[in-house]
Amino acid sequence: MPTTEFRGYRRNKIEGCYISPANPDARKYLENFVREIVTRYPVDGIHLDYIRYPMSKVDYSDAARRGFHGTYGIDPLKLVKEPNSVRQKFGEQRYGELLDAWQAVRAGYVSGLVARIRTVIDEQRPGTMLSAAVKPDAVSALSSFGQDWPAWVREGYVQMVLPMAYGTNAGRVYEQIEEACREVGAEHVWAGLRAWEVPVSSVIERVKRVTVLAPAGICYFSYDGSRTTAAFSTRCAA
Repeated sequence: MPTTEFRGYRRNKIEGCYISPANPDARKYLENFVREIVTRYPVDGIHLDYIRYPMSKVDYSDAARRGFHGTYGIDPLKLVKEPNSVRQKFGEQRYGELLDAWQAVRAGYVSGLVARIRTVIDEQRPGTMLSAAVKPDAVSALSSFGQDWPAWVREGYVQMVLPMAYGTNAGRVYEQIEEACREVGAEHVWAGLRAWEVPVSSVIERVKRVTVLAPAGICYFSYDGSRTTAAFSTRCAA
């Protein structure tokens, strides 16, 4: 039976346990994990999945809050638990500025982790590609999930992003991949398409739509679902 804690995850549509990118021990754990891979195995690349928060309301851990409090003089937890008192003390405008600052700090923790992983790779196995699965809408990716993925590409942290355009509406999927190509350039985009619990014809339709955007590649999620696409992938590209 799932514990009460895991029932809470499901109720809030959180996929499972996350570790905080603000926690130094968590960062070190991931850095060491990547270091072991690139030093022990001749890999061509490392792919980061779930390199984000599950939602905007999480990670009010001590490690995440400490730095913000030191810089801005207020516990960020009060911004969401005691908004009226904060407004009364600082004013509406300042309250909004503090919320924006907290959003930027949270995203900074994630970006800092991605940057550090890039450094580890460059130190141990230069030339190894780093990619990341990202939420397709850049604005909500930043505000809700702490993913500033356009900046990751601009700063050279990752070479490729995989926008998770997992809908089944071909027009909407096209729009999402087109947006990503505009943000960072098609050469830095692998289109992430849904290939589970959908008919093959649906996958083919979406592949045909996004192919005209000339992304660097197309990826299918999940592996079990994408096995059925192998037979027609060459035909779609033709």
